[in-house]
Amino acid sequence: MTTNILYLFPDTNLFLECITLKNIDWSLLGEYSEINLLLSKPVLDELDKHKKGSGRRRRQATDIFKMARDILRKPNQPPLNICNAPLVNLHLCSDNHYQYFDRPSLDLSKTDDLLVACVGGYQEQNPDQQVSLLTHDIAPMTTCRNHGVSFIEIPDTWIRPVEITDTQKENERLRKEISELLKKEPSFTITARMGSDDTERVEYEHPYYPPLNNKAIDNYLSLLKHNFPPMNFPRNPGFGNEFLALTQPPQSQIDKYYKDYRAWLDACRDKLSRIHLYIQARVGHPKLHIAIANIGNAPGNDVLVKLQAKGNFKLKHLAERSIFLPDQISFPSPPDPPKGELMTPEWALKGSEFHVSTRHITDSIGASIHRNKDQFYPINTTARINDILLYECELFKQTLGEQILICELIPMADSPGLIRGVVEVSVVSTNNALSVTKNIPIAIIPKLEDNSQEVVMALNMQLNC
Repeated sequence: MTTNILYLFPDTNLFLECITLKNIDWSLLGEYSEINLLLSKPVLDELDKHKKGSGRRRRQATDIFKMARDILRKPNQPPLNICNAPLVNLHLCSDNHYQYFDRPSLDLSKTDDLLVACVGGYQEQNPDQQVSLLTHDIAPMTTCRNHGVSFIEIPDTWIRPVEITDTQKENERLRKEISELLKKEPSFTITARMGSDDTERVEYEHPYYPPLNNKAIDNYLSLLKHNFPPMNFPRNPGFGNEFLALTQPPQSQIDKYYKDYRAWLDACRDKLSRIHLYIQARVGHPKLHIAIANIGNAPGNDVLVKLQAKGNFKLKHLAERSIFLPDQISFPSPPDPPKGELMTPEWALKGSEFHVSTRHITDSIGASIHRNKDQFYPINTTARINDILLYECELFKQTLGEQILICELIPMADSPGLIRGVVEVSVVSTNNALSVTKNIPIAIIPKLEDNSQEVVMALNMQLNC
């Protein structure tokens, strides 16, 4: 039988990235009766660097150096046997074979180029032997091909799985620990709603009532002044009849009346300038419905939900109960004119009083709130409009199903009716290690409405009262 011997110059990755030499299936390289691994100086130098490192590469580099020492300690430096089927031996390559491979394009200061030069030099010195570089890297393979040097690629099956570092092991342990903890914790979901449908983006048209212009306000004020002119007081000291006579009111009261009348006109002007806001409030601002659910394995303790506006709008909490708003818009009543002193017999005064009736408007909304520990309640609602709304629930059970939070989207003054941006919703609890966050894109397009009819109705109501 003819001997078929292969001489290989292993690259560093054979020792650092592959399984141990004894466990390698050398038959994958071909039908060779003997394989000689020539350990060259550039590879030894690279292995020496890894001895100073840590982990698996340090251990493998140290093992190879132990093999090299075993060879050096014996007389004549016999090869170290790796296995016998086929016969595989490890040799120390003592000669600097690169000197016999003079290629100007090779940079011998680079380890890969120096290793290729060693293989090429040995090949030129021993033309009757099968000599190759054994590597798994593309760079030295390319260099070999460019310079006519034979190479064999290390089979992928020899490559050891990537080593898990101590840090990665610890991270994996913590991941499993967190996973087990999460199984015992609440788990929250956040869903935006439009009607009964879930949505990832809130986008629709909404009625928008613009403010009155100055000309319209002046016209409406003129109508009020025409129907409620200021009272003129007679110059005579008294007026009336034999049963009821009034003296001229004091000048201070008359001055105060005219001052109050001007203030009333100013109040009406202010009402007209803001009447679109009242009409808009009756229609309502665009609403955002957020469904929060607990689908975990435990109730959520002290759950906090945060809604944050990011765009040209702010948020306003909308309670579940409807706030009463009158069907008609009312204006301030004009001031009562001052009364003079009554000049009449005492008997005529019994049961009598002379005055001008005035409508007074009072608004009062009150409600007693009974807090349930399994319901969400707004926090710190003293400011009606905010960038951030907070809701809290003492005990959010899985059996409660979805809890709906409703807020209004209030556009900025410089972008009337138009709302664009994102509402960031986050949910966290004291017994949940992870918070849940979802960004809901918002795009509300204003649908311009006419508010003149509402204003006319309000003025007619005032004129007829």
